[in-house]
Amino acid sequence: MKYIFIYKGSLPSKANYKEIGYRRINGELKPFIRNKKQVLIFQNEAIYQLHKQILSYGYEKFPLKNLIKIKILFFLKRNFEKRDLDNLEKFLFDVLEKANIIENDAQIVKKEAIKLKYKEEGFFIEIENIKNIKISKTIENSLKIFQEKEI
Repeated sequence: MKYIFIYKGSLPSKANYKEIGYRRINGELKPFIRNKKQVLIFQNEAIYQLHKQILSYGYEKFPLKNLIKIKILFFLKRNFEKRDLDNLEKFLFDVLEKANIIENDAQIVKKEAIKLKYKEEGFFIEIENIKNIKISKTIENSLKIFQEKEI
Protein backbone atom coordinates (compact mmCIF):
# COMPACT_ATOMS: atom_id res chain seq x y z
CA MET A 1 0.00 0.00 0.00
CA LYS A 2 1.12 3.54 -0.73
CA TYR A 3 0.82 6.33 1.81
CA ILE A 4 0.96 9.98 0.82
CA PHE A 5 1.74 12.80 3.24
CA ILE A 6 2.06 16.53 2.70
CA TYR A 7 3.61 19.16 4.95
CA LYS A 8 3.25 22.86 4.32
CA GLY A 9 5.74 24.89 6.32
CA SER A 10 9.39 25.78 6.83
CA LEU A 11 12.12 23.25 6.22
CA PRO A 12 15.11 23.85 8.49
CA SER A 13 18.49 22.49 7.58
CA LYS A 14 19.60 19.60 9.78
CA ALA A 15 23.09 21.12 9.63
CA ASN A 16 21.79 24.05 11.70
CA TYR A 17 19.81 21.96 14.22
CA LYS A 18 22.07 22.27 17.20
CA GLU A 19 23.41 25.04 19.36
CA ILE A 20 25.57 25.17 22.45
CA GLY A 21 23.91 26.09 25.71
CA TYR A 22 25.37 26.48 29.17
CA ARG A 23 24.18 25.35 32.59
CA ARG A 24 25.64 25.79 36.01
CA ILE A 25 26.79 22.59 37.72
CA ASN A 26 28.31 22.94 41.20
CA GLY A 27 28.85 26.64 40.56
CA GLU A 28 30.68 26.08 37.27
CA LEU A 29 29.27 26.82 33.79
CA LYS A 30 29.26 23.67 31.66
CA PRO A 31 28.46 23.60 27.92
CA PHE A 32 25.90 21.22 26.43
CA ILE A 33 24.36 20.74 22.99
CA ARG A 34 20.65 21.28 22.44
CA ASN A 35 18.22 21.52 19.56
CA LYS A 36 17.46 25.06 18.45
CA LYS A 37 14.04 26.26 19.57
CA GLN A 38 12.98 27.31 16.06
CA VAL A 39 13.82 23.88 14.63
CA LEU A 40 11.73 22.20 17.33
CA ILE A 41 8.81 24.49 16.44
CA PHE A 42 9.02 23.47 12.75
CA GLN A 43 9.39 19.83 13.72
CA ASN A 44 6.34 19.91 16.01
CA GLU A 45 4.26 21.64 13.32
CA ALA A 46 5.24 18.96 10.79
CA ILE A 47 4.37 16.19 13.25
CA TYR A 48 0.98 17.81 13.92
CA GLN A 49 0.17 18.07 10.21
CA LEU A 50 1.22 14.46 9.57
CA HIS A 51 -0.83 13.16 12.52
CA LYS A 52 -3.94 14.74 11.04
CA GLN A 53 -3.25 12.87 7.80
CA ILE A 54 -2.60 9.55 9.57
CA LEU A 55 -6.26 9.61 10.65
CA SER A 56 -7.37 9.01 7.05
CA TYR A 57 -5.32 5.77 6.92
CA GLY A 58 -6.00 4.66 10.49
CA TYR A 59 -3.60 4.80 13.43
CA GLU A 60 -3.42 1.00 13.65
CA LYS A 61 -1.37 0.84 10.42
CA PHE A 62 1.49 2.84 11.91
CA PRO A 63 4.37 2.80 12.52
CA LEU A 64 5.34 1.00 9.33
CA LYS A 65 7.65 -1.85 10.27
CA ASN A 66 8.69 -3.34 6.93
CA LEU A 67 11.27 -2.20 4.44
CA ILE A 68 10.03 0.85 2.55
CA LYS A 69 10.72 2.95 -0.48
CA ILE A 70 10.07 6.65 -0.39
CA LYS A 71 9.61 9.39 -2.97
CA ILE A 72 10.10 12.95 -1.77
CA LEU A 73 9.48 16.36 -3.28
CA PHE A 74 10.88 19.25 -1.26
CA PHE A 75 9.48 22.67 -2.09
CA LEU A 76 11.76 25.60 -1.28
CA LYS A 77 11.09 29.30 -1.77
CA ARG A 78 14.41 30.74 -0.59
CA ASN A 79 18.09 29.76 -0.54
CA PHE A 80 17.28 27.05 -3.08
CA GLU A 81 20.83 26.72 -4.38
CA LYS A 82 22.38 26.59 -0.90
CA ARG A 83 20.11 23.92 0.59
CA ASP A 84 21.63 20.42 0.71
CA LEU A 85 19.24 17.65 -0.20
CA ASP A 86 20.71 15.29 2.40
CA ASN A 87 20.13 17.81 5.22
CA LEU A 88 16.51 18.27 4.14
CA GLU A 89 16.11 14.49 4.20
CA LYS A 90 17.46 14.30 7.75
CA PHE A 91 14.78 16.71 8.94
CA LEU A 92 12.08 14.71 7.14
CA PHE A 93 13.27 11.34 8.44
CA ASP A 94 13.37 12.66 12.03
CA VAL A 95 9.82 13.92 11.61
CA LEU A 96 8.61 10.59 10.17
CA GLU A 97 10.05 8.75 13.18
CA LYS A 98 8.70 11.21 15.76
CA ALA A 99 5.28 11.25 14.06
CA ASN A 100 5.28 7.44 14.43
CA ILE A 101 4.89 6.87 10.68
CA ILE A 102 8.03 4.72 10.48
CA GLU A 103 9.93 2.96 13.23
CA ASN A 104 13.38 3.91 12.00
CA ASP A 105 14.83 5.55 8.91
CA ALA A 106 17.06 2.47 8.48
CA GLN A 107 13.93 0.82 7.00
CA ILE A 108 14.30 3.00 3.91
CA VAL A 109 15.98 0.87 1.26
CA LYS A 110 15.10 2.95 -1.76
CA LYS A 111 14.57 6.68 -2.06
CA GLU A 112 14.06 9.30 -4.69
CA ALA A 113 14.36 12.92 -3.61
CA ILE A 114 13.90 16.10 -5.61
CA LYS A 115 14.07 19.71 -4.48
CA LEU A 116 12.09 22.31 -6.40
CA LYS A 117 11.88 26.08 -6.21
CA TYR A 118 8.30 27.05 -5.39
CA LYS A 119 6.27 29.87 -3.83
CA GLU A 120 5.57 27.81 -0.68
CA GLU A 121 7.82 25.58 1.45
CA GLY A 122 7.12 22.04 2.49
CA PHE A 123 7.31 18.46 1.30
CA PHE A 124 5.26 15.81 -0.46
CA ILE A 125 6.11 12.19 0.29
CA GLU A 126 4.93 8.86 -0.97
CA ILE A 127 5.83 5.83 1.16
CA GLU A 128 5.38 2.25 0.04
CA ASN A 129 6.07 -1.07 1.77
CA ILE A 130 8.48 -3.36 -0.07
CA LYS A 131 8.13 -7.12 0.19
CA ASN A 132 11.20 -8.26 -1.74
CA ILE A 133 14.15 -6.49 -3.25
CA LYS A 134 15.34 -8.13 -6.43
CA ILE A 135 18.61 -7.53 -8.21
CA SER A 136 18.38 -7.09 -11.95
CA LYS A 137 20.23 -9.55 -14.23
CA THR A 138 22.60 -6.77 -15.34
CA ILE A 139 23.63 -6.00 -11.76
CA GLU A 140 23.84 -9.69 -10.91
CA ASN A 141 26.23 -10.28 -13.85
CA SER A 142 28.32 -7.28 -12.79
CA LEU A 143 28.59 -8.66 -9.28
CA LYS A 144 29.87 -11.98 -10.64
CA ILE A 145 32.58 -10.15 -12.56
CA PHE A 146 33.42 -8.13 -9.44
CA GLN A 147 33.75 -11.29 -7.35
CA GLU A 148 36.08 -12.91 -9.89
CA LYS A 149 38.53 -10.00 -10.05
CA GLU A 150 41.49 -9.85 -7.73
CA ILE A 151 41.90 -6.76 -5.64
